[in-house]
Amino acid sequence: MVKLTPDREKALAYARSFDLETLYLGDGVTILGEGAFISDFKLHVSFGENSSLSRIKTSGLIPVYRDTVLPRSLAQLDQGAILGDEVGYAGTVAEWEAIEKHEEWCSEPITVHCTDGDVTFTPKKP
Repeated sequence: MVKLTPDREKALAYARSFDLETLYLGDGVTILGEGAFISDFKLHVSFGENSSLSRIKTSGLIPVYRDTVLPRSLAQLDQGAILGDEVGYAGTVAEWEAIEKHEEWCSEPITVHCTDGDVTFTPKKP
């Protein structure tokens, strides 16, 4: 496991060089930039208990799994931010609904498991 600090690029390069499977995003990471993860980089991402992550930018493509729990601090999801079909969220359904989301924040159907229930998102197909 690699602990990702605000020096994101250095930590990601390190993780890729060792073909690691788990990446811990430390409490100091506030934004995941464009292209933070590449689509073939199958990585289990976890977040700090006091995470201050507020935004996942365009094509951040953060890979998520059922046991991945997005932090409650999340406020914005750009186009292509999430890659996966299930994810946890550390807040309520109402808090999840309040997050600003691009209409294509996820390209496939996804279920978000909140603390008080589930939300299912199905993207519009052209």
